[in-house]
Amino acid sequence: LKSETRRNERLEEFEKMKEIYKQRFNVEKFFAWEDSYRKLVVRYEKLQCTFNGFRYLAFSMMNFRNVFN
Repeated sequence: LKSETRRNERLEEFEKMKEIYKQRFNVEKFFAWEDSYRKLVVRYEKLQCTFNGFRYLAFSMMNFRNVFN
């Protein structure tokens, strides 16, 4: 009875961790995509608004590529 309770607790914890790792994978994949744009990796722009503009452009290109491929 006691071992079954521990087993259930471990299974519940595993399920929680599984969801967390799914989210983490998506975040890591996003940053890997962002790093594929040299303009974003090496920051040449001095103004924050210009840098953000390039980020939005890169994110739009990523989304466009995902939707239409």
